[in-house]
Amino acid sequence: MTNRLIAAIQGMQLASMGRFITQYDPLARRYAAAEVASALKWTTRAAASRLEWGEHLTSTLPRTLAALCAGIIDIAKARTMIEQTEIIDADDGMAWLSALLPAEKTALADYVRANAPTCIFPCCNRPARSCELDHTVPFPDGPTSADNLKPLCKYHHEAKTHHGWDVTQVTYAWTSPLGRTYVTYSTGTNNS
Repeated sequence: MTNRLIAAIQGMQLASMGRFITQYDPLARRYAAAEVASALKWTTRAAASRLEWGEHLTSTLPRTLAALCAGIIDIAKARTMIEQTEIIDADDGMAWLSALLPAEKTALADYVRANAPTCIFPCCNRPARSCELDHTVPFPDGPTSADNLKPLCKYHHEAKTHHGWDVTQVTYAWTSPLGRTYVTYSTGTNNS
């Protein structure tokens, strides 16, 4: 048997399992794994894993499933794609996003960080390379461009997004929740 044929058979098997598992309500799914294990002479754990893959491919990654069924990719590649689409935390998500950004976005990030080498929050000296890039005018209302992006460390990004701080671009004029204004320049902070 060729590798393409094996991949196609495995894809069809996972597609069938994905359709099969959706017939069960969430509380009865453990019985589905036992039923598949008995029919195919597998362990219940192996059957549960394959059912989970089949359901994930059927519901979340139908194009990956189609490629597997066509023999374009093998089961190892499909498994990698399943694992890479699991829910990930924010730090890992940012790392993945950075790896997937086109060169223009990376160049834009480098440009923004070169113009503001530290977090632009008043008196914060955290290097821009370890900061998140924040939209002054929130996305999607504001563009992803050099004049609407600035580096903020995680703590100050959180303060701006969720705790009442506001900022304007160019010279960074910060307004605290109490109404006090702080203006930051690349050379430091001035209080108003």
